Parts: sequence; C-alpha cells; structure tokens
Amino acid sequence: MPWRTVIRSCAWVVAALASVLVAPVVWLHTVDEGAVPSVSDVPALPAGVRVANDDLSCGSGGCWLRLGLVATDGRSPAALLDGAGYPDRTCGPASWLDRRRVCTDLVVDGSRASLVVQYDRSRWF
Repeated sequence: MPWRTVIRSCAWVVAALASVLVAPVVWLHTVDEGAVPSVSDVPALPAGVRVANDDLSCGSGGCWLRLGLVATDGRSPAALLDGAGYPDRTCGPASWLDRRRVCTDLVVDGSRASLVVQYDRSRWF
C-alpha cells in the first residue's frame, strides 16, 4: 500500500474523529440562549438549608434560575450558609461533553438568601 494512501486514510480518520468529538461541544455551546442549568448542578447545600421555591427569569444576557432558600430549623438561611462556609460564587463545566460553565451566585438580602444559577457563555473551558 503506498504511503500516500495511508496518509490520506489517516487524515480522513482524524477528520471524522474531530467532527464526532468537537461538533457536540460547539453545538452545546451555541444552543438555545434560554437554556438554564438544572437544580442538580447547584453545589450541595449545607445541612439545615433547603430550596423553598424556584423562579425562572430571562433577560438580554440569557436566562437564569433563582432558588429561594429556607432553613429547616427556623434560623436564617443566610446565617447557616455563612457559618458553613458556603461559597459566594462557583463556576465549573456542566460535564466533560458540555463545556458551558455553570455558575452559581449566592445572593443575601438581609436574612433571606437565594442562589442564582446560569450558564456563563463568556468562556468555553
């Protein structure tokens, strides 16, 4: 078999693999601007805090999910989160295939606390 045929065959295999591996990543990055991460993408809440309600909102930068938090023992969820060292902001890829970053922001308003979850499309990796 001539080397030219081997090289051409290898080039086709590499191109096919690249399209199979790269195309889904690009497609997921550019898919629907209204997409929001699920509640399961939120970092684990500390003991004594749970999600009470959720509200989906959209604006010119995309959509986000606001999760209202309550403390199960009647204390302030903001105090429990602060005492547990819960991070103010986390960002990480949704999965090994979906490289959109899932960002979670903790919003504290007095004794009330909520989490805002959205995709950050400004970076791929």
